[in-house]
Amino acid sequence: MKSPLLSLLAVLSVATAVADDIGIKVRFGLEDKEATDWSGTVTVTPGSVTLIGGWRFIQQDKVDGTTGWSCRTRPTTVENQRRSNNPNKQQARNANAVTALPLADNGVLISFTGVTEDSHVTIKTPQGEFTLALADVPGGKILPELNGAVEVERTSSAQPFTTDAKTDEDYPSGTAAADGTVWATWQSYTPGLDRAVRAKSFETEPGDLKFLATAPGADQLWLRPTNGEAIAITPAGRDIYKSSVAVDGAGLVWVAWAENPNYKPFPDNPRPNFEIFVRSYDPKTKKLGEPVNLSDSPENDVWPVAATDSDGHVWVAWQGARENVFHIFERHQTKDGWSKTQQVSTQTRNCWAPAIASTKGKVAIAWDTYEKGDYDVWMREFADGQPGEARPVANSPDYEARPAMTYDKSGALWVAWEESGPTWGKDFGALVKDKGIGLYRDRQIGLAVLKDGKWMQPAGSFKEVLPGAGGLRKRQRNVRVPAMEPGGESRKAGQEAEAGKNFVHNNLARIVCDSAGRLWLFCRSRQNDFRTPLGSLWFDWACYTDGDHWVGPILMPHSDNLLYNLPAVVPTPDGNLTMVHSSDHRQDRHIVRTGKGPGGNLSLESDNDPFDNDLYLSHLHATGPAQPTKLIPAKIQPDAQAPASPATVKERADIANIHAYRAEVGGKSLQIQRGEFHRHTEISGDGGNDGPLEDMWRYAIDVAAMDWIGCGDHDNGTGREYTWWLTQKTTDAFHLPGKFDPVYSYERSVSYPEGHRNVIFTRRGIRTLPRLPISAR
Repeated sequence: MKSPLLSLLAVLSVATAVADDIGIKVRFGLEDKEATDWSGTVTVTPGSVTLIGGWRFIQQDKVDGTTGWSCRTRPTTVENQRRSNNPNKQQARNANAVTALPLADNGVLISFTGVTEDSHVTIKTPQGEFTLALADVPGGKILPELNGAVEVERTSSAQPFTTDAKTDEDYPSGTAAADGTVWATWQSYTPGLDRAVRAKSFETEPGDLKFLATAPGADQLWLRPTNGEAIAITPAGRDIYKSSVAVDGAGLVWVAWAENPNYKPFPDNPRPNFEIFVRSYDPKTKKLGEPVNLSDSPENDVWPVAATDSDGHVWVAWQGARENVFHIFERHQTKDGWSKTQQVSTQTRNCWAPAIASTKGKVAIAWDTYEKGDYDVWMREFADGQPGEARPVANSPDYEARPAMTYDKSGALWVAWEESGPTWGKDFGALVKDKGIGLYRDRQIGLAVLKDGKWMQPAGSFKEVLPGAGGLRKRQRNVRVPAMEPGGESRKAGQEAEAGKNFVHNNLARIVCDSAGRLWLFCRSRQNDFRTPLGSLWFDWACYTDGDHWVGPILMPHSDNLLYNLPAVVPTPDGNLTMVHSSDHRQDRHIVRTGKGPGGNLSLESDNDPFDNDLYLSHLHATGPAQPTKLIPAKIQPDAQAPASPATVKERADIANIHAYRAEVGGKSLQIQRGEFHRHTEISGDGGNDGPLEDMWRYAIDVAAMDWIGCGDHDNGTGREYTWWLTQKTTDAFHLPGKFDPVYSYERSVSYPEGHRNVIFTRRGIRTLPRLPISAR
């Protein structure tokens, strides 16, 4: 893996007289009635431009270094209609729809360095030019220019952090050392087949398919200070699932990660077993310590998170299976090494998604659990290393999951999570009304503050400034993501009114406290008016507290990727936030369909595949002095004694009866095994309404209590190798042998009349089948 040298940015003040890094988003064509040329140039004084990216670049749009760009407005690429796999039907639909497609905006994302709030930015285009001071666009404000034809708003600044086009860098985490150095870890995947080969359809049938089992380069784990070179924590060829990093009181950098050390390429892949490992790096001697296995269990352990307590000891928490139930565990440094493994969660049913935070004398660990038949958030504080009582944070009948935490300057604990409605994942569809909701019908962020033993909440509403609040941006259309279904399976109009509504989709909360005391809340939000060759589009957005209100939303450019893609957000002593995040470039790169392949409406059908995951290093800060956050008592108080609903009790009894049932057939005792092959996720090109891959595992293991499931994503994501690798990896990571036995599968999606097929493999390591010519019939 190649990593470019990036200089560590100087410690800067937010005062207007001191140079800093700032970004802006400029949207063009907001009054256009027809396609219009918005090519242009940008200059800034004082300061310089460090990066220009496209906002809605396709076709011939392009960037000219750090000076300008070529782009046009054009009809939107999203159509609010159902689509078909029958090309005759789809052609008729396209012909009827093409004249009704509205114009979409276009734009650029510009990052500056060495600028101040008084710096002036000049943008020149064929439609006019304008100049603005950066002070005119503080966070959360939209500045109109050229009589409303242009809108400008502030963003974080961004720079490439990794740039190797052959690899996929993902799952970053970060921390700051006492001296202000920011350390980042991530995993890098190297494919076994060339991306361009996987993007094409076959014009003739291959002689054999052995190449589909070519060994991948697999994963490697890296550590890097943002002002230095990358350090390999593991060799290449590994099977890694998430990592975390913390710095102890002696200055040693500790990396924690989940790895399946049993991994071998096809056909020699034994039973998987993910373990939690830690390894130290000494920045002074530049030496690595030996890896230590913290979990040491025959069952899967995943999702490590790490933090350092006020005594300088590193704590690691994780999600681990014991007797086929996921619990939350922790170990921490002691004077003699590492403490014994301690179970943190107290529930008897599955617990997920640990989060960790620390302050003077305390460490808090949070998780979510399906204990009472809906996901609830719980937490536990450790004082001077001793555990307190576990307590609920949010345990209403609603879906409340994936917590994030931070302590503020007063020692109050802020806990954020994502939420949806009750009966999440229960029976839902065209013929079933009012019993459940889809896995990704909606998402919003929840937030509570534990101060002096009482649950509080901010006086101002952060939801009013997050994406989806509406009313701020011109020509920002919230178009429902259309579904792709085989001909004859489309639901009739009116059968599923709920699916046609537009809901907010703010997910995956991150929360930190900056050095001035502001609380920053991040979320990942679906951009409904975009359509890309890889499917739907999500970005990271931020807002922050300012007394009795919140400021935002503030876009994090180059965070375009799948929904389930978390940024590392690290407060630094200078008042800034440093973020390390992944982009697969689905927003600013495009392909040209070759039309050569006669089969496949969901493969890339291109001579190239430019969509690789790269990491970006971004910076963000607030303007003006920090104001104390006003808190009020929480409107919804958690209840530690909240019981399971009567419907949950009945359903669990029914499932137990199904598991206990036996039928004697031909002298054999047979039992019912419940599962499904056709569960889609966001990895499918049409999966914008299906939620992340992890939600499929939650749904199968907890909500539907299945015995098995096979992921039904279209070609594991247009036949691309990285999404195939993630799908097969998580099939192993969430395997509970004998209780939940998932299979390696996908939906082979070929054009009508060949149709769609569920494909199942008995072993890990075989890629999705290539596109072949349509048979003559």
